[in-house]
Order: sequence, then structure tokens, then C-alpha cells
Amino acid sequence: MISFFFDIDGTLLPFGKSVPESAVKALQKVKADGHRIFLATGRSPVEVIPEIYELGFRDGVFSAGGIAIADGREIYNRFMTEEEKKEVFSYCKENNLGMMVQTDRGTYMAPAVFSLWKSLMLEYTGEIAAVSSMVEAETIPSGARICKVLYVARDVSIDRIRNDLAASFAVVSNTLGVPDSTMGEIVIKGISKATGIERIMRYYGEDLSNTVVFGDGANDEEMVSAAAVGIAMGNATEGLKRKARFVTSDIEDDGIARGIEYAISILSR
Repeated sequence: MISFFFDIDGTLLPFGKSVPESAVKALQKVKADGHRIFLATGRSPVEVIPEIYELGFRDGVFSAGGIAIADGREIYNRFMTEEEKKEVFSYCKENNLGMMVQTDRGTYMAPAVFSLWKSLMLEYTGEIAAVSSMVEAETIPSGARICKVLYVARDVSIDRIRNDLAASFAVVSNTLGVPDSTMGEIVIKGISKATGIERIMRYYGEDLSNTVVFGDGANDEEMVSAAAVGIAMGNATEGLKRKARFVTSDIEDDGIARGIEYAISILSR
């Protein structure tokens, strides 16, 4: 049995479009053949749109490693502590960075930040990414657990933000197609999609020897390096392609189907 892990944005889901039919059929065949399929996404479980769950996904790595779900239940989570929240919120306020705060209940942002995010998406991609449970609000509900914070701004340096927060956080490029100078992800240090995959495989009493991952962006680099077969989409970043064992075709050119075929040929030898 092979365990397949799939990123969503830019891997399963083209920006502003639906999952390609070739990917849908390939996933159906993988499941019919007795293999497991998981998500490995920066989205929290409530951010995943119904179209993705309807493909047969239930379990996986969410919030870029902050949450792991197996057999329909949460087997691991790592949310920000009060001290971590205070550090990130203070830093963003002091540096005039808008915040999109990803929680277990939804992603919250002030109306002005939501407006800026939409304008940036349209400016750079021509589309607004489909994300469930995005909420315009000035405050976060009491008790909501914070997975990560995305900064939104114009003309900032991701390297400076990364260096400033390096003691407690990792700052990675966004995967929505806009420049790092306008948006990035502030995540808890030491947490990645790879660590989430390791926890899921440990739950099943297995190692990574029969794992396959698909990704396209910077937050996929750790898992592509860790898996038995790490696959980069044809539309992936050059950095991810260099780390991948195999570079498949573009997301809209049967990339998922071709990647699955390659992985099975390798792991079935």
C-alpha cells in the first residue's frame, strides 16, 4: 500500500479553476487499487473547499504541519501559545503588516486587510483563490486556536521579516501566486508538512518508505525531500523542482495522473 500526499493550491487545484478531470480519475483509480490518499496543505481543515473533500479526501496534514488527521480524527496539533501570539501580533502591528489569522474556526482578518488581499490576488493572478471560512472581522473569537498568521502588505522584504522572527518562527513564501513582497506565511518553527506526514505514518506504524508527495511551492520543500518519492508539478517553483525526485507535467496537463503513474512504477519494483 502506498500513501499519497497532495498539496492543494497549484497542485490539485489550479487558481480560479476546478480540479482537472484527469486528476479526478487518477485519484479514483488510486483509491480503487487500495492505496491511501491524504492532503498535505497549508490550509486548515475548515479552509478546504467542498470540491476537494468530494474527491474522497478526509485525512491529511493541514496548516502546513500544525494539524494531522488520520482515520477521521485529529491525532496531532500544534497551535500558537499565548507568548507566540503576542510576539507575532506585536511585530505585525509595529511593522504595519496586515494579518490573516488562520485558526481552527476560520481565517480572520480586518475588512481593510481582506480588501487588500483581494486586490493583490486580482492584480497578480487575475483570480481570487477559493478558500472556505474566510471571515472579515476586527477581532478573533475567544478560544479560537491559531495555526499560523499570513502577513499582507505592499513592498516589504520577506528576508527581513524572516530574520526578525527567526528565533521562534519560520517565514515561508505564500502559495497563492502573489509576490513575497506582498504576502507570506508566519509558521511555528520546527513545524512543516514533512513533520505532519511523519506523524501520520507513525500512527499507522509505518515509515516513509512507501510515501509519495506532490507539491508546487516553497512550503512543500521539506516534504518533497523527506518522502520516498517527492514529485514537483511542472508549474512548481524552480527551488522545489531541484529538490524533487521527479518533475511531472503542469497541473493542467495531466500532471497528477502522470506523477502517480511514475510513483507506482518506482515503488512497485
